[in-house]
Amino acid sequence: MAPSVPRTRAAAALRMKQITLDNQDCTIRRLRAQLATERRELATTKKELGDTQVALEASHKVIAGLTEIGLSISKKIERMKVNKQKVRANHVECHQKFQARIHEAEDSMQAQHLLIEALVDEKDILLQTIHGTKKNISRKKLIAQRREAAISVQQLVQYKDSAVGLVFIESAVELAMETSRVESVVRNQARAKLNQLEHGEPAGTMTTNCKR
Repeated sequence: MAPSVPRTRAAAALRMKQITLDNQDCTIRRLRAQLATERRELATTKKELGDTQVALEASHKVIAGLTEIGLSISKKIERMKVNKQKVRANHVECHQKFQARIHEAEDSMQAQHLLIEALVDEKDILLQTIHGTKKNISRKKLIAQRREAAISVQQLVQYKDSAVGLVFIESAVELAMETSRVESVVRNQARAKLNQLEHGEPAGTMTTNCKR
């Protein structure tokens, strides 16, 4: 019985070592499996990280593009504001010029109305003067004709029996005819001048003022 004890102990020790080795193998396999799993997870994480990096770079590019678009839109808005201010200033300037032209036109129309009134008054004065002048001329011509007729009658009485008297009679008759013709011409000229003043000059004056 004594020799079997060491064998049993050796076998037990060997069994324990075998169990320990089996446990270590299990641990190693488990660790290897865990390592493989971690490697796969690491690879997946690296892939996700790469995808995230690509997406991040794409996002940076998009952000840069949006920033450029925003800057361009801001510049366009600034230009539009400047153009709007210019348009508003031009509108104000045009409105002021238009108002100034309206005032000038109103002043010009008032001046034209005053000028027309003055011309009408002047026309009335001229008509009165012409009527007075015509009366004076007619009166003076009538007196002169009467004097000439009286002188002609006296001369006819003095020279009726002589040849010179006959010649003077013919001259007196021609003078009377010439005087009548001149009087008719002067009367026609005065009428034409009166008609021109009554119908011609105011219309011409108003046309000239409207053209201005």
